[in-house]
Amino acid sequence: MLYARITSSSDWIQDTIRKVGYPDILHQVVVSILDGAACTTLYSNYGVSVTGTMLCVHDNRSSGVCFGDGDGPLVCKKSDGRWYLAGITSWIMGECASPYLPSGFARVTAARDWIDLFMEN
Repeated sequence: MLYARITSSSDWIQDTIRKVGYPDILHQVVVSILDGAACTTLYSNYGVSVTGTMLCVHDNRSSGVCFGDGDGPLVCKKSDGRWYLAGITSWIMGECASPYLPSGFARVTAARDWIDLFMEN
């Protein structure tokens, strides 16, 4: 399992904004990236097929992605200490930050050619 960080969370979106407005400091949660087979197994009863263009993250602690977190970054730390963008928040199934089901992210490397083309134009 690869550990990663999501730089927003359901606590930030659902709770902080409602109480005091947007915070000056982003919140983050540390999660594990699951392999596609493990993610597909967890979603087998829901008819979701995880493809190579997706990443699934999970932490078993009810923290993570919620409604309103869309387009948020999933970043991973390389062995040299640098961070890179691995995914972009894409979908959840069921409740926010479910301790039972992983959150889905678009895999940045799968869209890299499109991103580069878009950025050139």
